[in-house]
Amino acid sequence: MPNRGKLSGESGVMLLAFGLAIAWSEPFAKADEPPVETWLRGSGADLEMRLHGEVVDANGKPAHGVEITGAMRSDTTTASLAAKPEANHFEIWLPVNRSKWHALWIKAIDSTTGHIAYHTLSPRQFREAALTGLTLTLAEPTRQIAVTPLFQDKPAPHAMVQLELNYGIKMRAEADNAGVAHFSLLPTQKLSSVTAWKDHKLIGGFSFDRKPTRDPTLNEHAVELHPARQEVIRIIDEQGAPVPGIPFTFYVGTPAPFFNFIGVNEEFELTTEDDGAATCRLFPDWKESHSYLEIRSDKWYIDGESKLVDGAMVSQVLPYGSRQPVRGRVVSAETNGAGFCVEMSSSQNPRANYPDSLLAFADANGDYEVRVWPDATYCASVIDDRWVGKPVDLIPFQTTPPVAAAPELTVVAGQAVDVLLTVGDDNQPIPNQHVHFSLAHDYHWRENGEQRNGTGGPRWWATTDDH
Repeated sequence: MPNRGKLSGESGVMLLAFGLAIAWSEPFAKADEPPVETWLRGSGADLEMRLHGEVVDANGKPAHGVEITGAMRSDTTTASLAAKPEANHFEIWLPVNRSKWHALWIKAIDSTTGHIAYHTLSPRQFREAALTGLTLTLAEPTRQIAVTPLFQDKPAPHAMVQLELNYGIKMRAEADNAGVAHFSLLPTQKLSSVTAWKDHKLIGGFSFDRKPTRDPTLNEHAVELHPARQEVIRIIDEQGAPVPGIPFTFYVGTPAPFFNFIGVNEEFELTTEDDGAATCRLFPDWKESHSYLEIRSDKWYIDGESKLVDGAMVSQVLPYGSRQPVRGRVVSAETNGAGFCVEMSSSQNPRANYPDSLLAFADANGDYEVRVWPDATYCASVIDDRWVGKPVDLIPFQTTPPVAAAPELTVVAGQAVDVLLTVGDDNQPIPNQHVHFSLAHDYHWRENGEQRNGTGGPRWWATTDDH
């Protein structure tokens, strides 16, 4: 039996009234990995990783005639995924180095039975999924959600309703003649936000992680609709000149103290025209609101808060400076460095109070490339579910004297950990709770003549099961 021990609230996991037991098992043994060329191809921005797997029914038998869809999400873009299964097997080649991906979700649906399967991955899980493949098990979506859009306390028939779930999965349905929109979910799926609108006249919505408190475990929800109006957003540069062609997401919510956001549909995904302006046609006509922009571009960033000028919301942007490319390598005595995800982060960023966070996947030789800010100190490590990268800190690109070198990062086999999360004197198990581990690396750098300190390093998350 592995040795178990209690961890206190200062262990790196937020415990509150919970108890936590932890069991260590032997490190992961090296698996017989398939040849690199079967799951990884290309290099640099053209590097692709093969995601493959099979779809089975609830009895474990091959499921035929299913449809495979999905999406990869980043700060600046969402890439749609699709595959046409052969028998019950599928494959998708993922463009892993074309953006800094947050997460991926993939869905299989049998249109005959309505049974579905979802699988979600973070970048630290891409490599393992490419090596071992996925098994998507279809299940009946037994959780039935009913959402009623209300306008002036009455149901609004034929309004559109959007649910956003964990990992950015979005579902839509039109309210029926009685004013109710119906959704079928798997029991494990979590509600993040509800948005509803009708034509370009009414808009409403809320997020479950904001106040006033709403229970995401309930199966019936009501969302209040409000009259909508047009809101012009204008983006200018330092000289006050309009900046065309800037894509951005417009977030709108209630004012302080709650800042509860209504959610985002295509009416809030905008791009400035030649005059530097874009028009949101579903802005809620409230007396007070809170809103902000997130620029979906790596060339510009918002400088300061928006101001109301001549009836338009005006935001100033500044151009990012020139990044410098540097190359590094992932090495290991236990496996090859191919396909590992490298994370590099720095607190030194032209946009104040926003850390610079980079992701890059290594090619078949273990080589990777990132584009960094000159003379900035970065903390770098490999992030992976099964392998552990030793974190290091360095200045990848130094201007005086000119030196460019991203770090050589070493990975070793990780050690499996079992966590038991309980509450109360009788140690009742707590299901469906997140547990966070981190390998902290403290480092320092000099900025404006002063020494500053930071902490980086790889992180892991897990969610407790029913036990």
